[in-house]
Amino acid sequence: MDSDEANDAICARAVLHLFGHKHRQRITQEQDYVRYSAGAVNPDRNENGWLPGYNLIELNVEGAGADRVLNVRSHLMQWQSNPDRFRPMKTRQDGEVFINRIAIPAYVAVPIAPTASAAPSEATSAPEGADVEASMGEEGTRNLVYRFWTLTMSDRREIAQNLGLLEGAEWKLPEPERYGRALLRAGERNLLDKLAQEVASREKH
Repeated sequence: MDSDEANDAICARAVLHLFGHKHRQRITQEQDYVRYSAGAVNPDRNENGWLPGYNLIELNVEGAGADRVLNVRSHLMQWQSNPDRFRPMKTRQDGEVFINRIAIPAYVAVPIAPTASAAPSEATSAPEGADVEASMGEEGTRNLVYRFWTLTMSDRREIAQNLGLLEGAEWKLPEPERYGRALLRAGERNLLDKLAQEVASREKH
């Protein structure tokens, strides 16, 4: 039921996606991620479309700081008969290795929602000069983050607009990254009390 939202979250947060279960060996190469749909190295002989296969993935990080890049070299091996052996799947350019270079973004911690809610008065603003991530980890603030995520999409958007928490192209980011940034910015700008008021006003409806 929420496959589109789940897919958006995965694509926004992970660069390597490893999927199994269907035994249908495929690779999807995008600018920001590589997705593998794995085959089975020893599937049941009665399985429809029986075709053993496995993947070998080479990973290497080069560069430093904001210039880091993840090099991904993927070898997709499939079974052939007569002679019996595994052989490489070919790329569209007839190569035997699927190659990706993915930029590694600077680390930004996104607040993680807990499993319980709390009253709006428990949310606190980040003290002047305090570390924002540490402030976002306080129990009252974690509860506020949880309550924010339980609101409707339109409510979250209105709050971000009212408090000026997102700018320009940030509105086009995948939802988890978009509102993760908005929550961090609320902490940076000492707006957690106002955020709590906005959330509380919508919880009453």
